[in-house]
Amino acid sequence: MSNQASHTSPTAGGGYQVPAGYTEQSGDIVGFWTGEGAVHFIPRFVRIFDSNIDEKKPSTLLVGELVDPCELFKPSDTDEKEVVLGGKGQKIGIWTKPGMSALKALGGIPVYMYEDGEKNTGKPNPMKLFKVMSKGQGQKLPIEKDMRKFSKPAPRQATAITDDDLPF
Repeated sequence: MSNQASHTSPTAGGGYQVPAGYTEQSGDIVGFWTGEGAVHFIPRFVRIFDSNIDEKKPSTLLVGELVDPCELFKPSDTDEKEVVLGGKGQKIGIWTKPGMSALKALGGIPVYMYEDGEKNTGKPNPMKLFKVMSKGQGQKLPIEKDMRKFSKPAPRQATAITDDDLPF
């Protein structure tokens, strides 16, 4: 469940001497916040993909670092949803929704967020609303990876996709 692994052996693979107190680090997320309950975290960056439902629409995964423990769904290749408790400092994933757009400018600072109702938009499912709170403004969330093939917006005079183009 941790993003870190402690080495008790003085040597790691390859026979290297590991300095005392060093722990192995991982870029993996420990789980996904699903919108149930509140989450206290620091938004770090986003990854953008083509949606699994409609490849012409983007899906955005926000990766953040927990400030307080939170229940999460463990990443899985099956439909089985195992709940894990994420701890302070661990990386989490949040599949963004339009009601989370305030997060775009809150990179790098603690954010407290929870689901706060729904809005009827005339579509089959209502839009979920979120209460997004912080003590101030952060930075624009950087795009760590943009893996879209079909849902990228048309180029505007050959300019690169920027953080202003976050699709949520």
